[in-house]
Amino acid sequence: MALPDHVRHAQRRIAVLDGVYRRALLGLEAAQERKAEVLADADRHVRAARDRAEQAVAEMARQLSVPLTAELVDLPVREVRRIARAHPAPGDGRSEP
Repeated sequence: MALPDHVRHAQRRIAVLDGVYRRALLGLEAAQERKAEVLADADRHVRAARDRAEQAVAEMARQLSVPLTAELVDLPVREVRRIARAHPAPGDGRSEP
């Protein structure tokens, strides 16, 4: 038994719309994956920049003093001490894991 034209038309339209939806879904998944990669890369850049800033604070604390450094960079003395311990001078034999 042959299908009526309106049923065949509806089936074709459903197939086309389903294809459009599936391609859009694949595009969404690809965009989400790319977003995750971009965010991970940005996080790496932020960590590297934070590390450089903390190394600069640690070096300032070594060359000046912890209290003066804390005042200059507007951080609590406790935080400057923590940073200085976390970023020892190269070759001073101390290292944090």
